Amino acid sequence: MLNLLRLIFLLLLIAAVVSPLILSESHDKLAIGIIDLCQDSDLIILGEKHKKPDSQELLQAIVNEWVAENESVFIGLEISRDNQAELDAALSGGNLPEGTISSIIDHQAYRHMIKELGRLPVTVKAIDSSAEDGNRDQGMMGHMVPLIRADRYDKVIILVGNNHAIKSIKWHPETGHSRLGNQYLAGRLEQQGVNVCSVVQDFALNTGKPRLLPTTSQEGSHAAMHVIKAVYHDEEMSGTDVADAVVVW
Repeated sequence: MLNLLRLIFLLLLIAAVVSPLILSESHDKLAIGIIDLCQDSDLIILGEKHKKPDSQELLQAIVNEWVAENESVFIGLEISRDNQAELDAALSGGNLPEGTISSIIDHQAYRHMIKELGRLPVTVKAIDSSAEDGNRDQGMMGHMVPLIRADRYDKVIILVGNNHAIKSIKWHPETGHSRLGNQYLAGRLEQQGVNVCSVVQDFALNTGKPRLLPTTSQEGSHAAMHVIKAVYHDEEMSGTDVADAVVVW
């Protein structure tokens, strides 16, 4: 009995050591795949399901690849621009006050990501709408378009909720929207002539073996449509309207 308990303890110890290494390698592999897929774009929009730590680790893996190549990098976060001073303080090693990040987004991994980004030679900005702005997607678009056109950075990536990353929403007639009106952030940027590479994430399967699926594939298109299942979209919409690729975790 004692030997069996020792064996179980040993197996648990091995799993605790090996699992983070495997996951880290998965993030790095996904990051390289996303960089290759999006190499000709003006920016990457990485959509996330909030409070999933893998999203923050994936963004860090992408940024680390760029920094290793001495690229100048801009990172936009879904934090109100009113809180840029608090974000700057956190990037410099300070504590991020409660309420700086929306409670919908805020979690330990997000705060850890900010601290890690603060150690890198990158620019990190809050891009979400200020309190006086009416439409968040319009506000973020208005902030990002001049930055893209100024061409100051080699690489630009923003981390926002999955819906904001939808490239071309086609609304169901019952929503009252015009079919292609009232686009999310990615769609608004595309309408301004910005070449967006959008990657959304699906955590439904939770297989432990994450994959990057182009939406040009049947599996990728199906996964993309699953990501936006809560959005009342037109039946003719397909996965390529949603994003360029899906990370299925």
